[in-house]
Amino acid sequence: VLYKDDYEFLKKLVSIKSPKAIHIADTIKGRVGKRHLHIPIGKGIIDFNKIFNEIIPNYNDLIILEIKNTDKNILESRKKIKNYFK
Repeated sequence: VLYKDDYEFLKKLVSIKSPKAIHIADTIKGRVGKRHLHIPIGKGIIDFNKIFNEIIPNYNDLIILEIKNTDKNILESRKKIKNYFK
């Protein structure tokens, strides 16, 4: 979601672009803006609660999980993302 460690940048980008699809994965400290690690949601530093509740609270389009490793990591990440939409 973030290519920069800047939620205001993301907020501005979303308001201009109105995305119909978002690609998401988490990252670790020191890696924001660098090569993407594609770690499971909740295992890194990205504040997805802020993103889904403040920046795109009414998002109702495609979410693509870009998670490496196992099917278990993908399913756990999917569950975490679904919880933001309850």
